[in-house]
Amino acid sequence: MSDLQLTDNDLTIEGGDLVLERRRYEDVVQAVTVTLQTHRGEYELDTSAGVPWRAQVLGKGRSLTTIGLLIKTIVEQVDGVIRVSDVVATLDRPTRALTITFNALIESDSGAVLTQGVVTETPGAELAATLMPLGGLI
Repeated sequence: MSDLQLTDNDLTIEGGDLVLERRRYEDVVQAVTVTLQTHRGEYELDTSAGVPWRAQVLGKGRSLTTIGLLIKTIVEQVDGVIRVSDVVATLDRPTRALTITFNALIESDSGAVLTQGVVTETPGAELAATLMPLGGLI
């Protein structure tokens, strides 16, 4: 399966043509990133897509353990994610910034790649999700 390639959250165009993501690892990383940056209910063609940021994550009295388990479950549902581990959710009370880190084993064309994900939600700023490979193939 190939998706449209995104660069800085925008479609990639080369020579006037849309570019398809051709490598499995990059395709899965892009799918995880888009999933984490989508608020559940905002995509009208599939209102179950994304993370229930407003309903179950953001707000007072939320359990960081429960938030971590929710993110783990959602990321593991993305096609091409083998497993998610080492999920840690932290809250910086003075800034109210929520940071969630995790490790994910992600399929590639040649095997699997251990990848670290970081999601940061800071009031007044755009939600940020990044994934970076931690090493070579496993």
